[in-house]
Amino acid sequence: MTDEEKAADEKAQRNLQNLLAKQNGDATALAAQLLAENADLRGKNRELKATQKPDGATILTGDDAAKWKAYGEIGTPDEVTQRLKDAEGASGELETIKRTQAMREAVEKAGLDFADFSTRKGVDDWKYDATGEAPTVTVSENGKDVVKPLLDHAKALFPNIAAAVQSGTPVHNGAAIGAGGKGDEFAAIRKAAEEREKAVGGGASDRTQQLGLNQQ
Repeated sequence: MTDEEKAADEKAQRNLQNLLAKQNGDATALAAQLLAENADLRGKNRELKATQKPDGATILTGDDAAKWKAYGEIGTPDEVTQRLKDAEGASGELETIKRTQAMREAVEKAGLDFADFSTRKGVDDWKYDATGEAPTVTVSENGKDVVKPLLDHAKALFPNIAAAVQSGTPVHNGAAIGAGGKGDEFAAIRKAAEEREKAVGGGASDRTQQLGLNQQ
């Protein structure tokens, strides 16, 4: 036995003698006391083990616990993630609608045909402003944003649209009506109808007027 072990043994014997003396030398009473203390300590040990957090766990109290409960009521992590994705998609769609509305307002204010203009290459990348007297667009040139009059910029890039606007002739899908377009078709139909009426001796009849072919 080492000196440390001897010292520990002597200390335990002294403690035992002191405890026995408190019980007036009654070994049975001392054993009952020790058993009761042991049972009490074992009960406290079980309580501590029950409240001890598992490895990797986090214990929340007070406001943190209340916040965690509120987060749980929102939904599972997968549900929350899906809602965020849906919200991002809706936000993107709304932004697209806003850009299209801004383009339409500026294009129509400039006197251009939106159905034709919107099909032109690159126009979706422009930023439109119709707040001034003349609509403008912001375009990127050499890595810099440059503001230009919408109509002038459109003329420079799309001559067919520019020519139609200059002559005051409406534009539809890039073709000027009345210049080999639908206007000439209507004129040909009206002329054919008038010739048929003359062949039967009637001139321009009420029916051609009803059809909207006897235009001034």
